[in-house]
Amino acid sequence: MPKLFDRVRLAREGAAVERAHQHPHLQRYSVGHHSLDVVTLVVLCWKHDHGGELPRAELLVAAAFHDVAERVTGDLPSPIKDRCRDALGEIEKEVDRYLGVDVGLREDEQWYLKSCDKLELYLWAHEEASRGNCRFLGWCRVYEQNWQYEPPPESVKRIVEAVDHAGHIPVLPGDPTDMIRLGLANMAAEQRSGVRTDG
Repeated sequence: MPKLFDRVRLAREGAAVERAHQHPHLQRYSVGHHSLDVVTLVVLCWKHDHGGELPRAELLVAAAFHDVAERVTGDLPSPIKDRCRDALGEIEKEVDRYLGVDVGLREDEQWYLKSCDKLELYLWAHEEASRGNCRFLGWCRVYEQNWQYEPPPESVKRIVEAVDHAGHIPVLPGDPTDMIRLGLANMAAEQRSGVRTDG
């Protein structure tokens, strides 16, 4: 049985693997950064599509660890992944077993994980393009075309439509910290007055 420290080290080293390393990009893009963003998207999209219900812990674990095996394989380009899919799948299963995170997902959960994984890369590619790295616009178009054949969950469609409509990643007005302060101030005013301020 592997030692806890060995599991922690594998997970941390897996999180440090640089994604898309074969393509020049402007932002750092590690497996850890990507995985946290995928977990965030899974939570927010699942809640949106399921009446505020949180996803099961198994889905969150799968999202958090879904690319840790890249510590062993590296982040391979898609054409290589396509040719080695079976072997890579076995390596991923072995790493998951070693870490103790080989969870069973229902079919709908697998769909959300796959869709949010693609959405995260799509959003990152748009962010790269919005910073002037136009080579990633092609990636965005490929994902948009693929979603016509493999429709994603409704929440993912809405995010893609918002980005497509804006032509870039929409930026929230003002500093997010100011928005949180405003929200807290509105909540305090509601409690004092008993009247809702958000309509």
